[in-house]
Amino acid sequence: EELEQCDQVACQALKVEEPHFILPVLFDNSTLIMTMRYSVPEEYQALTNDFSELEILEVLKLYQCMIEAITTCEDWYLLTSGICFDEKYIYMDEKHTQLKFIYIPDEAREMDIQAVKHVMVTLLEKCREASGGMIQLQLYKYFYKPHFDLQEFKGMIEAYIAACSKKEKEPK
Repeated sequence: EELEQCDQVACQALKVEEPHFILPVLFDNSTLIMTMRYSVPEEYQALTNDFSELEILEVLKLYQCMIEAITTCEDWYLLTSGICFDEKYIYMDEKHTQLKFIYIPDEAREMDIQAVKHVMVTLLEKCREASGGMIQLQLYKYFYKPHFDLQEFKGMIEAYIAACSKKEKEPK
């Protein structure tokens, strides 16, 4: 992808440190064109790949990973809009606990909340129905509303995780 306005601060930040939610990136400035190459760890696979169905608690924790990436990227001198929310370029570890994103340092990009919602729905569709139950249904209803507030959603996810954790601790 060709950048309209390269975010030099983000490029320098990525050269110095690797945020845990961004794929490792190598910069090649040997020509007049800057090339970025991302390195996908062996234990990660793209969200577009087939993998076993997820438990609802796994989906909720992956949502937390996404929210953390969005809310903390500026701590790394990265623009929120630089995180690529295209499932072909989002990678999940084999334990279904972490997500890694590619980062596009283009100052002209804008945050696409619809793309974020699309990735969240994609993860929810990979959830086992028997595991998801009412939480899965409530999340689908929330995603199909026109309004999406990240802080409100974060609160919902924390409440659902607490409910799932409490349910797991109950004797069977």
